[in-house]
Amino acid sequence: MKAPHFWSAGLDPRSREAAPLTRLLLSPLAFAYRLGVQNKLDKAVPVRVDIPVVCVGNLTVGGVGKTPVVAAIRGVLTAQGVRAATLGISRRADSSIAA
Repeated sequence: MKAPHFWSAGLDPRSREAAPLTRLLLSPLAFAYRLGVQNKLDKAVPVRVDIPVVCVGNLTVGGVGKTPVVAAIRGVLTAQGVRAATLGISRRADSSIAA
């Protein structure tokens, strides 16, 4: 196994540091996005419910394997006789596991 060339060859031309113009142009958009997210989080009101809730998710949007984890959790709960409902908040919620 060889080390990647950019470990010893200086700056990788495909890296973020090698694209100062792109960084400069996208920084205001990133700042505006950050403000929007912070505003949304500041307005969020926690809700208490009388049933157990399992939340599977994080800041990563797609391709990290959340759907198979949800299906596995639901399968375990169903096998134990627990009535489980799945709520998918997605543009492409998988109907095979949705309740």
